[in-house]
Amino acid sequence: MSAVARLVIDAPHRSDVVASATATIGWRTDADTAGWLQASAVVELTRGDTVETHSVDGRASTGIPWPFAPLAPRVVVAGFLGDGEWRAVAIGLPDPS
Repeated sequence: MSAVARLVIDAPHRSDVVASATATIGWRTDADTAGWLQASAVVELTRGDTVETHSVDGRASTGIPWPFAPLAPRVVVAGFLGDGEWRAVAIGLPDPS
């Protein structure tokens, strides 16, 4: 039997905030059987009442491209801004010389 011990999403070290709507994902698996290797995985995402699944064939478990529709800003802990949400006034020196 194997179980996912840790889920990893592309975020700054020790942060829960992702900077992209399509962050890469990964996982660390603990297995009871010596020499166990992953043959495939099923990744599941729940959004409200909807459950989406995606199969990942092979042993890869790091740097997996986001297999679902992009995240919306501030969903889960999505730290990026949506289109048109970034507003700032340019700053600079009044006399650059």
